[in-house]
Amino acid sequence: DEETTKWFGDRPEITANCNDKQCCLVELDERIAASWRHGKRHITLIGVRDVAEVSQMVAWLSEKKRPLRN
Repeated sequence: DEETTKWFGDRPEITANCNDKQCCLVELDERIAASWRHGKRHITLIGVRDVAEVSQMVAWLSEKKRPLRN
C-alpha cells in the first residue's frame, strides 16, 4: 500500500509518464521492467522493449478498467 515500492532492489530507476501514468522503469539486461499504480494495486511488466511498449500496455489496461457503456 505504500506510494513507492522497491520491486527491483537497488537497481537504478527512472520515472516516466506513460499514457498519463507515472511509471517506474528499471533496466534489466537488454530489456526493461516497469511498474505503476493501477487503482489500489501495482502492475509490473518484465521484459518490455521500451517506454513506447509500456505506454501501450498502460493504455490498454486503462481501457479495460473503464466500466462498460450501453
